Parts: sequence; structure tokens; C-alpha cells
Amino acid sequence: MRIAKPDLGWMFLVVALLSLVSCEQAHAEVFHTARTLKPRALSLGLEPQVMLVQPPAYQLNLHGGLGLAQAIDLGILYELPLTGAYAPASLGVDVEVGILSDSAASPALSFALGAHVDDWNWYYLDGTLMLSKVFHRFEPFVALDVDLSLPPAEVVPRFRLVGGLDFHLSRVTELIIELGIGLRGNTSYLSAGFNFYI
Repeated sequence: MRIAKPDLGWMFLVVALLSLVSCEQAHAEVFHTARTLKPRALSLGLEPQVMLVQPPAYQLNLHGGLGLAQAIDLGILYELPLTGAYAPASLGVDVEVGILSDSAASPALSFALGAHVDDWNWYYLDGTLMLSKVFHRFEPFVALDVDLSLPPAEVVPRFRLVGGLDFHLSRVTELIIELGIGLRGNTSYLSAGFNFYI
């Protein structure tokens, strides 16, 4: 369903992007693994989420993905706040590049870079470095997820460590359970939902 090794030109591009954004990475959740979509493949996801604050805040996240080329996909996220001040409306877009394929010798490794807007007036650069490994129908993953707020807000990186489990229910359906731990200026969250592949 996903990822093959990119050529050395892509590897150079990813390393260059990593050096440019060493403290600029992604928004609220990851909600996928380090495997990328195959070219022209589509994914749709529905992810209820609770922000671990007092009182708790709830939101519903809608995900879409499109495989652009071998080991490269485009992701779109809309976060719909349900309750609480810690759950802003948000729209984000990112491009994920597969660096390593999941194989007997290594886990899958990917890097995503993008941007999002909260409440239509707070802007961020995003990026995520992610690792995952398939064990039959079960795939644990871990990611370093960082936002870099942009002016007029104070330019500050906000970090989150994300871990989760992806259960492959069928060839076209996955159940994903995810925990994000806020490390610097980010709130923690817990989510679970489904990704569907077309």
C-alpha cells in the first residue's frame, strides 16, 4: 500500500530541509505511519481527539491523503473544535517523503514538511520525523512533531513526542490509536480513529 526508497537526489533534499528546519515541525497529531501512499492512492481519516487539559477539550479531525509519486504524498487536515479553548479550528497541508522502506533490515522512516493556520489568523510551519515498523497486522510508530509559530505571533518552536499503534483491520481500513505528549508549549492529547484507503 505504500513506500519505496527514494533516489539520492530526494535524500539530499530531505537532509537539506532537515537542516533548515531543525526546530520547525508539525501540528496537533500525526495519525499515520512512516509509510507513504502509493502514487494516485487516496486516504480518508476520521479522528476524534481529546486535549489533556483541565477542563478537557474535544475536537474532530478530518484527514485526507494523496500519493503524488513514489515515496511522496500530500496530506490535508481539518480540525473541527467541539468544546474547550484548547481546540482551535485548524487547516493544514504537508508533503511527506519516505526516506527508508519498512524491511527486514530497517523500519520505515519519513519526514513531512508543511504549514497550518489556527482560527484563520495564527500561522505555523510544520514538520514531522517519523519511524514505524509493521509486525503482521500491527504497526507501532513514534514521531517528533514540531510547530514553529510565525509573525505576528512570537516565533517559538513547540515540540511534541507522538507514539501510537496502527491496527491493520483490512487492506483498506486501519484503526489508529495515538498519544501526543507536549514537550514545549504544546498540549498533550489522546486520539483514536480510522483511516480508509482507496
